[in-house]
Amino acid sequence: IWSNNQYEQGSSIGVPANNFNLLSMVNASGSDRTQSSYLYTDEAGRLVLFFESGKVEWSSDTGYGGSTLRYEFPRSYVGPEMTERNFAYLQPKSVIYDIKGEGKPKLIVIKNIEVSDYLFANTRVYNKGSIEIHSFNDLGLSFESAPKKFQGPVTSIAIGDFDNDGKVELLVSMLKKASSILATKDRSVLVAFELE
Repeated sequence: IWSNNQYEQGSSIGVPANNFNLLSMVNASGSDRTQSSYLYTDEAGRLVLFFESGKVEWSSDTGYGGSTLRYEFPRSYVGPEMTERNFAYLQPKSVIYDIKGEGKPKLIVIKNIEVSDYLFANTRVYNKGSIEIHSFNDLGLSFESAPKKFQGPVTSIAIGDFDNDGKVELLVSMLKKASSILATKDRSVLVAFELE
């Protein structure tokens, strides 16, 4: 936790036993929640909401996240349970933010489309993506607005005052595929959206 102008150790939290991904975890606690909650995207693309005890409160269907970023385990670490591959794909982080300032945080999540629909377990190729904004309710998540679609995979999202106008924007980084023979390399693009 940030305290006295420095980071200090906070209390420990439990995490789910299977497919937990620290890099995609965000604090999902809000004013309408009675317990502290956290959310992450597992390797299969499920959004998982859990209490600080580690008990899973809710999980979505697959299909969220999506990244070609992966961690390769050292050969000394690879055991008999990892015979097919010695790496794990890392999911991008979602954002939880109170867009309207009314004490009701929204979930802003990446949803990239894999070309083969994950037919090949060890390969990831994404040709397009989208950003979805959801509201939390007792049954899970509900759409807040229509998805923002992109002609390339989304690599990261963040909230920040991009143009120093005193208002925060949704910042989206994405890969734009080469569109001609002359342009042979993909490009990274940063897009800013007004949230209000």
